[in-house]
Amino acid sequence: MTVPDLTTPIFNLRGEKVALGPLRRDLIPVYTRWVNEFEGQFTFSSVEPITKEQRTASYERWSRDREDTTFTIYEAASLRPVGMTGIWILDRFAHSGFIFIYIGAKERRGRGYGGEAMALVMDYGSHALNLQSLEVTVIASNIAGIRAYQRAGFRIIGRRREAVRVGNRIEDFLYMHCLAEEFHSPALARLPDV
Repeated sequence: MTVPDLTTPIFNLRGEKVALGPLRRDLIPVYTRWVNEFEGQFTFSSVEPITKEQRTASYERWSRDREDTTFTIYEAASLRPVGMTGIWILDRFAHSGFIFIYIGAKERRGRGYGGEAMALVMDYGSHALNLQSLEVTVIASNIAGIRAYQRAGFRIIGRRREAVRVGNRIEDFLYMHCLAEEFHSPALARLPDV
């Protein structure tokens, strides 16, 4: 009988550059460090310090919630955690969801990890959760994020002008949308039918 390696993270989905696995309690300090880096938070709609206790409470809530799914993003080659992504169910009857993504390890940004993680989480939403439509929001100055989302299949469907303050700037907020049939599955569609 072989003993499983408990130091290797669990992967639910794997691409060439990244793999997605469940959140881990032992990574709460890492998650907390990521969300407290204000430079990275400028891609969000708010910038605020987060305590370890607040991040632990978020972890506890996400761990119990069956409607929403949150993953740790790992660099596939090193197994190092580099970010987080997930899907929040917006409307169970309309089969719609909202995706968030964050590459927290700033030295790993700009390597295509976010785009591949986005494709994997879209795959999960479309094929595992049977969602028909997916949404994402992004500030207008996040050109790299917009391009990554467009490569994944998202289209800009709306803009709220001067909707959010980012540092000392006021930014537009873009709404992006993708339908399941507009998305090509990188992983789950290849699984055998049961």
